[in-house]
Amino acid sequence: MPINISLTLRATLKQLFCYITLVHGSSNEGEYNASTCNSSYIGCKSALEREAKLLEHSIERTRQALVPYTARYGLSSDEFERKFKAREVDETLDYLDWWMEIEALRHLEAQRASLREAKLD
Repeated sequence: MPINISLTLRATLKQLFCYITLVHGSSNEGEYNASTCNSSYIGCKSALEREAKLLEHSIERTRQALVPYTARYGLSSDEFERKFKAREVDETLDYLDWWMEIEALRHLEAQRASLREAKLD
């Protein structure tokens, strides 16, 4: 089953592979010895852990960005999202900003779920 990983994580893993290639002088994964493979595994695991921390931080920041909207309009973000999708509220700039923050949160949470499912063999 393919794993969806964020572009940031892909870039991080690509940088890691390029670094390993430079350090060990090989662009062919099959040429790595056991020590290199272990280093690659540890590097990839570290990259995944770093990405998880960044996602958690981004999720927390996005949740904090939702607080002023819920306070201002007296609605939870879930209730607002339902009303917005049902077109029960006008499409003001403030509501569009709120909706975009909610969508960003959903996207970040989906990335986090995908990352949690990722396994290194």
